[in-house]
Amino acid sequence: TLDNIELLRLLRAVKLLRLLKLVRTIEGFDALHLMTTALESSAWALCWSVLLLLSIQTFVAMIATYLFRALYMKKGSLSDEDLEHLFEYWGTFTRSLLSLFELALANWPPICRWLAENLHKGFIVAALSYKLGMGMAVIGVINAVSSRLRQ
Repeated sequence: TLDNIELLRLLRAVKLLRLLKLVRTIEGFDALHLMTTALESSAWALCWSVLLLLSIQTFVAMIATYLFRALYMKKGSLSDEDLEHLFEYWGTFTRSLLSLFELALANWPPICRWLAENLHKGFIVAALSYKLGMGMAVIGVINAVSSRLRQ
């Protein structure tokens, strides 16, 4: 009978561990519920943020494509390799849009360095101004608004 009592105590301990595991699982779902609720409440802010960012990027991409085509692609002052590289970044509207997203949100130094070394040093100021204006100011405002809405 002493063995049966020890076995019953062991079974109670196992049940208690299962209960603790269930509590931990529920706590994990609580965090998931909090995250989904926060995302749901900030859905409109996300839509407006994407629309604002895309509008600015689209406008600047149209101007950049036009300027690079007018100033550098028709002159013939660039080598074939530089012209090909320029076309990869700024040759079409979609390539310009991708390059601008990369400048604002991702790996901006390669584009900036190539423009400064192969076209004109003034592109350093333009690229850094764009990075600071779009990448930090606009994205910072979007982050602040979305975090304010989640509170």
